[in-house]
Amino acid sequence: MAETLAAMQKRNEELEQLDVLQKRQQELMARLGMIGKSPARRRRSDSVSSSNSDHGRHSKAIKITNITPFTSTMTYRARKEWLTDLSRAFRGDPKRFDHDLNKILFALDHMDKKPRNQWESHCKNLTENERDRAETTWETFEAWTNICVVDVADQTSQVAKARETAR
Repeated sequence: MAETLAAMQKRNEELEQLDVLQKRQQELMARLGMIGKSPARRRRSDSVSSSNSDHGRHSKAIKITNITPFTSTMTYRARKEWLTDLSRAFRGDPKRFDHDLNKILFALDHMDKKPRNQWESHCKNLTENERDRAETTWETFEAWTNICVVDVADQTSQVAKARETAR
């Protein structure tokens, strides 16, 4: 009886360690941009998902494809529309976008090269802690996109000032 109890306790400890390691693996894969789970876990979850969807318990994810890219000449209004499109994509596939990192990577895929490079430069200029927070917090990323926006009113006043200076 004591041997069985000891074996069960050892097995329980092993399972707890395995759970910790699997969670750490998912975190590392997410940080490396390898969104999703390992193939072995994916197969299991796919089979569970498909059997559940056959019974109507889970609905399929909705893939949003008509997202206009974020450009370096984007206005505040266009940025708001871009964020609304991204929000629809996040709501359409909540399992895929369960972490802010996944949202940020998806948003970067819907940016032109110049703003994407600006984000990379911005992150490189941060301290390690600030960079980790910026690269994994949607609110930080969303706020940063605001500085990339072209303010048409400000641009008009700058042109007027330049014109006046030229005179």
